[in-house]
Amino acid sequence: MNSHGAIRRQLQYVGKLMRDLDAEPIRAALATLRGESAAEVARMHRLERLRTRLMEDEKALTDIANTFPDADLQHLRALRRSALKEQEGQKPPRSYRAIFQTLKELEAGTLAAAEDENGND
Repeated sequence: MNSHGAIRRQLQYVGKLMRDLDAEPIRAALATLRGESAAEVARMHRLERLRTRLMEDEKALTDIANTFPDADLQHLRALRRSALKEQEGQKPPRSYRAIFQTLKELEAGTLAAAEDENGND
C-alpha cells in the first residue's frame, strides 16, 4: 500500500506553483546562504586579510577603528593576544576564529546601518 500519496500530491502542487515563478531570485538567495556568491566570497576574503593584518601588527586596530566606529578595540586586542598565545602553544585556534566572527559581525552591523540610513532618506 502506498502511504506517500499525500506527499507526492503536495510535491506536484509545489512544482506547479514553481513553474509560474521566476526561479533566479530563489537561486541567488540559496547561493548567498551557501556562501557561493562572488560578493560573499570577496567579503570573506577581505575579512580574512584584515584578520591576518591584525595578527601580524596591532596597528591594524587603527584601520579597524576607522572602518568600524562601533568596534570594541579592547576586546579585539584581547582576542589578538589570546590568539597569539594559542599559536605559540599550538592549541586550537578559538580566539583566531573569534576575531573573524567579531569582524564579520562588525561588518554586518555597518552594512545594516548603511541600509537603514539609505532607506530613511
